[in-house]
Amino acid sequence: MSTTVSLVDELEQLERNAQAELGTLNDEAALEEWRVRVLGRKGTLATLLGGLGRLAADERPAAGQAANRVKTVLESAFGERQAQLRAAGRTQQLEAERIDVTLPARGYRRGQEHPITRIRREVEDVFKRLSFSVVEGPEVEWDHYNFTLLNIPPDHPARDIQDTFYVAGSDAEGPGGSRGVVLRTHTSPVQIRTMLAQRPPIRVIVPGKVYRNEATDASHEAMFTQVEGLCVDEHTTMGDLRGSLTFMIRSLFGQEREVRFRCGYFPFVEPGAEFDMSCHVCGGNGCRTCKQTGWIEIGGCGMVHPKVLEAVEIDPARYTGWAFGFGFERMALLKYGVDDIRLFYTNDLRFLKQFR
Repeated sequence: MSTTVSLVDELEQLERNAQAELGTLNDEAALEEWRVRVLGRKGTLATLLGGLGRLAADERPAAGQAANRVKTVLESAFGERQAQLRAAGRTQQLEAERIDVTLPARGYRRGQEHPITRIRREVEDVFKRLSFSVVEGPEVEWDHYNFTLLNIPPDHPARDIQDTFYVAGSDAEGPGGSRGVVLRTHTSPVQIRTMLAQRPPIRVIVPGKVYRNEATDASHEAMFTQVEGLCVDEHTTMGDLRGSLTFMIRSLFGQEREVRFRCGYFPFVEPGAEFDMSCHVCGGNGCRTCKQTGWIEIGGCGMVHPKVLEAVEIDPARYTGWAFGFGFERMALLKYGVDDIRLFYTNDLRFLKQFR
């Protein structure tokens, strides 16, 4: 056997053995050791190639071609295996860092409506069914709208009924030549603004915050929320007022509830009344909630005073109107059996979570 055949056989044997070993390597350190040992300057392949010089001249081309082919194959195999190991390493790293987006997200605690907001929306829904619109207005208001146009001029004793917060430094002349800016004591000034802005027929309810200098206790707060209703049209009567309030009370507290009117004084209505509902706890038989009377006071109401209509340039000879007002907190106290108005605004989650 010639030396050429022997060298070619050795090269082919090296190719087979080296590729078989290469397939078993699973880390880059072992792969680098294989490269140095097989393909390095003093490696197995280099040692075999050193034997080319001892061949006869006519044998060298065939042996050289075989050597180049083996070197190319092994270098290519080394590169592929190196790429495979590096890709596997990246895959392992990615797997370690992977976020499983198929898992359910961490849950968020679900909130719920504040009890005052819930009552407000229930009342708004009732009156929307009666074709009333919901309107809002400024909480910082001119004295002229808050008092004067509601038949409560500066020297009227009714101003003493509402201990008012006046805004310091508000001496600029306002509408009608009046002076003074207040935190509104009721939402009635929005009724005035509505009547000044549009002509009858008018059907609106006015929810919002109001402010009074109250001594805070279980049934009083310096800030509370109120809703007022206003209807101005031809031939509207106190019977319409009673029917609307009865519809609202029964929608909120049950169809068996009854409504009664008692005489009451408010400067901006004539005649004026307080309206009560039959106790929803005892059914009118008398209990602690209704103080053994069978009735629970809800709010005030009455026919819009002719002077108020005249002040907003609505002819009281042609149009009549009625209005009512009550606090959302009082309705919430009754509906949810709460005994302290301050609980609604202390932000105690133990209390608020009860209204899910």
